[in-house]
Amino acid sequence: MTKALGAIETGLIAALAYAKGEEVPGIKVNTVEVVEVVDVKAIRKKTVFTQPEFSKTFMVPVGTLRNWK
Repeated sequence: MTKALGAIETGLIAALAYAKGEEVPGIKVNTVEVVEVVDVKAIRKKTVFTQPEFSKTFMVPVGTLRNWK
Protein backbone atom coordinates (compact mmCIF):
# COMPACT_ATOMS: atom_id res chain seq x y z
CA MET A 1 0.00 0.00 0.00
CA THR A 2 1.32 3.44 -0.87
CA LYS A 3 1.86 6.14 1.73
CA ALA A 4 -0.99 8.23 0.26
CA LEU A 5 -3.39 5.29 0.28
CA GLY A 6 -2.51 4.58 3.91
CA ALA A 7 -3.24 8.19 4.85
CA ILE A 8 -6.58 8.08 3.05
CA GLU A 9 -7.51 4.83 4.79
CA THR A 10 -6.58 6.31 8.19
CA GLY A 11 -8.72 9.36 7.45
CA LEU A 12 -11.70 7.25 6.39
CA ILE A 13 -11.48 5.12 9.51
CA ALA A 14 -11.39 8.28 11.66
CA ALA A 15 -14.35 9.75 9.75
CA LEU A 16 -16.41 6.61 10.29
CA ALA A 17 -15.59 6.58 14.00
CA TYR A 18 -16.55 10.27 14.26
CA ALA A 19 -19.82 9.61 12.42
CA LYS A 20 -20.62 6.89 14.97
CA GLY A 21 -20.08 9.38 17.79
CA GLU A 22 -16.78 7.95 18.94
CA GLU A 23 -13.95 10.15 20.19
CA VAL A 24 -11.31 10.70 17.57
CA PRO A 25 -7.94 12.22 18.50
CA GLY A 26 -7.56 15.67 16.95
CA ILE A 27 -11.29 16.27 16.46
CA LYS A 28 -13.16 18.40 18.94
CA VAL A 29 -16.76 17.31 19.20
CA ASN A 30 -19.55 19.84 19.75
CA THR A 31 -17.33 22.89 19.96
CA VAL A 32 -18.84 26.26 19.30
CA GLU A 33 -16.88 29.43 18.72
CA VAL A 34 -18.69 32.67 19.38
CA VAL A 35 -17.65 35.57 17.22
CA GLU A 36 -18.21 38.98 18.73
CA VAL A 37 -19.96 41.47 16.46
CA VAL A 38 -17.79 44.50 15.89
CA ASP A 39 -19.03 47.94 14.88
CA VAL A 40 -16.55 48.55 12.09
CA LYS A 41 -18.04 51.92 11.16
CA ALA A 42 -17.57 53.20 14.72
CA ILE A 43 -14.00 51.89 14.81
CA ARG A 44 -13.23 53.49 11.47
CA LYS A 45 -14.60 56.83 12.61
CA LYS A 46 -12.71 56.64 15.92
CA THR A 47 -9.44 55.89 14.12
CA VAL A 48 -10.19 58.60 11.52
CA PHE A 49 -9.46 56.19 8.66
CA THR A 50 -11.15 56.67 5.34
CA GLN A 51 -12.71 53.52 3.90
CA PRO A 52 -9.73 52.97 1.54
CA GLU A 53 -7.22 53.54 4.37
CA PHE A 54 -9.07 51.13 6.67
CA SER A 55 -9.34 48.64 3.82
CA LYS A 56 -5.61 48.75 3.13
CA THR A 57 -4.60 48.63 6.81
CA PHE A 58 -6.78 45.63 7.68
CA MET A 59 -6.63 43.97 4.25
CA VAL A 60 -10.41 44.01 3.78
CA PRO A 61 -11.75 44.81 0.31
CA VAL A 62 -13.42 48.23 0.18
CA GLY A 63 -16.55 46.61 -1.26
CA THR A 64 -16.80 44.33 1.76
CA LEU A 65 -16.22 47.26 4.09
CA ARG A 66 -19.06 49.18 2.43
CA ASN A 67 -21.45 46.25 2.92
CA TRP A 68 -20.81 46.07 6.65
CA LYS A 69 -23.41 47.94 8.63
